[in-house]
Amino acid sequence: MNVSINGRTIIGFLVLSICLSSCIEEFTPDFNLTQSVLIVESTITDEPGEQYVRLRYSVPSGYNDSYFLSLKNAKVTVVKDGNENIDFVENEDGYYYPKIAFLGEEGHTYQLKFTSSDNKSFQSSPQELRSVRPIKSVYQKFTQDGININDNPYPGHIIYVDTEDPEGMGDNYYWSWKLYERQNVCISCEGALYYNDPLPLGHCEPNRNLQRSGTIYDYTCDGDCYDIFYSDRIEILSDQFSDGLTIKGKEIARVPLYSDHGGLMVIKQYALSLEAYEYFKLLRDQAQTTGSFADTPPAALIGNIRNTSDINDGVAGLFIVAGISKKTYWIDRSEVTDLKIRPYGLLKGRFVNPEPSTATRPPLAPCIEGDNRTRLRPDGFL
Repeated sequence: MNVSINGRTIIGFLVLSICLSSCIEEFTPDFNLTQSVLIVESTITDEPGEQYVRLRYSVPSGYNDSYFLSLKNAKVTVVKDGNENIDFVENEDGYYYPKIAFLGEEGHTYQLKFTSSDNKSFQSSPQELRSVRPIKSVYQKFTQDGININDNPYPGHIIYVDTEDPEGMGDNYYWSWKLYERQNVCISCEGALYYNDPLPLGHCEPNRNLQRSGTIYDYTCDGDCYDIFYSDRIEILSDQFSDGLTIKGKEIARVPLYSDHGGLMVIKQYALSLEAYEYFKLLRDQAQTTGSFADTPPAALIGNIRNTSDINDGVAGLFIVAGISKKTYWIDRSEVTDLKIRPYGLLKGRFVNPEPSTATRPPLAPCIEGDNRTRLRPDGFL
């Protein structure tokens, strides 16, 4: 079964499930939209840098709206095989990382336990790490109008993977990706001119003439810069109809024609537990019920984490333990050059509009590091 939903990564999608009423399992906490909900986002995998725990509350601020508060100063531990404690420490607000780096191991079980600063104790059910077969191949197909952006069709590429499913029922897969695109514009000023002070960001200085005309000026980066895009759907698959066979042509992404240059995609294939698979399937079903991925889901997705002293204190999110296979793929856009198709671009579909040059202007703009942008050239970027 294919499952799709808006979101960012395997963990990013969990925040969509914070609204309130039912549960995957047997009990139904008494939630309502006036209550705060604890959200746990955590993964243990066999890949470096994937081990972390994020704790935060979703706090209602109005009709179908909320904001987030980090849960700080918690005592966080992951227990391996029921007897080996791995301590996590808080490196930034609400984010906890292992005190000593480690990798999850196939066949071993892991359990998340944590205590909040007000002495509430929480724990997950034990989760076994299952290995996953390597991604066999990745390939692309150009589509003239098959990419949907704000309900409008655009050209781009559909990305597919093949992988081998081992014999024996019960394998469940999840695919996520991260896409790097070369960015030439680092700051855009609407009704304003850019000045590169104060450092490091600079600022956009309002200009009445530009405001009246609704002008937006775009400013060139002062060096290499790459925008980062993430999975915009959950793609999962059970081996119900592919046990022991090759899974062929599994669509994992639809990427707009951002530019004439290619883009670098890093693809991850996860081995999900049945519990995690059903969690994401239910999340998909809830989103379909509401009619829009932007709408509030009608029920909280309570995963595998519980308040050990208060069963009615529901916890949203999921503790995920999974093997990962990773593959880097270059999206080649040379095939569409002769078609003379205008790329969608990296400015939400509009043309670049640089400030007219003079002897002293315009200044260059910095590439500011963040979740969605980096100065560092990704390995494999052509």
